[in-house]
Amino acid sequence: MKRLSWKRENPGRPALCSLGFRGGLRGHTQLIEQKSGYVRLLGNSLAERCSDPMARGAGRPQEHGSRFEQFSNDMTAIVIAYTKVGLIVAADGRARLEGDSTIGTDHQQKIFHATIGKADIAWTLAGNVFVGTFSLVDAVKKSMDAANSSNPLGCSPWLDVFAAHLRNSVSEARNSKLIPPFMENSSHPNPAERSVFATVFMAGYFCNGKPSSAQISLAHEKGELLDPLPSKLVAASFSENHHNVYYGSQEIILRYHNLHQDKRFLKYFRASGRTLEEGLAHAKGCIEACCDPLAREIDPIICNKIGGHIHAAAVTSSGFKWLIPPKESESI
Repeated sequence: MKRLSWKRENPGRPALCSLGFRGGLRGHTQLIEQKSGYVRLLGNSLAERCSDPMARGAGRPQEHGSRFEQFSNDMTAIVIAYTKVGLIVAADGRARLEGDSTIGTDHQQKIFHATIGKADIAWTLAGNVFVGTFSLVDAVKKSMDAANSSNPLGCSPWLDVFAAHLRNSVSEARNSKLIPPFMENSSHPNPAERSVFATVFMAGYFCNGKPSSAQISLAHEKGELLDPLPSKLVAASFSENHHNVYYGSQEIILRYHNLHQDKRFLKYFRASGRTLEEGLAHAKGCIEACCDPLAREIDPIICNKIGGHIHAAAVTSSGFKWLIPPKESESI
């Protein structure tokens, strides 16, 4: 059975078509604290709820002017960047068949438009995207429709309905044998993520009309899907330190942010700034750094599967718009 998935190869599984991204979620996202050149990997990032948008898990470090961002190591490049004008979501376009890297496309769409209630969002996903005849993209869209139809009171209840519906859809596909048994991805560099089937990312102004972002993960244990928690909800926050996410090669992303002694990738760096143009340049520069031929020498396992057409969308208080449109239609 072939899979079109955005994750790493697993030699013990059937041939997969890899779009290459699946990242450190389900409460295990790495945070990086930067203070005067000092870098420290921090612990788990737990759920933030609408009632307390600044709430974090136990042991959250104090900021005091520090920079906290989510860096993840995986075979795609995705950036979510906050600006004063709106949120940027950008991704590469490379898709390859796992087991035969000569088959694939450099124009795969990975970012989509949807709504939470009346609020526009941009969303993307990581993990097993197409498995046989099962489409995770379609399942996400149907789960969003179900959540909107339920008319929940608030963005946190909406996410709960969405997550439960998506889990049921994936479970039904497994019970119908549309997808094979859930297996640990032993080749994933982060042990905490080896049992994550998929993760959905959302960004927009969907909590009280203010900048918000969310991550919902589906993990499995002993062949069964777990409840899709913890989710990460940053509600009504105006801080880039809360929203910014970087997926791709951690080796290259650290260099892009000048957090490594190797300075050869600083030519790509652009500050996120205050405007959509500056935010786009920041997100696009990070992805371009992961696509550099030198990146393939430094981190060949990951960076060889990053590339293709970079596409990006912005969500502002006025709605969704493409900054760099994908080269394929949204119906994939």
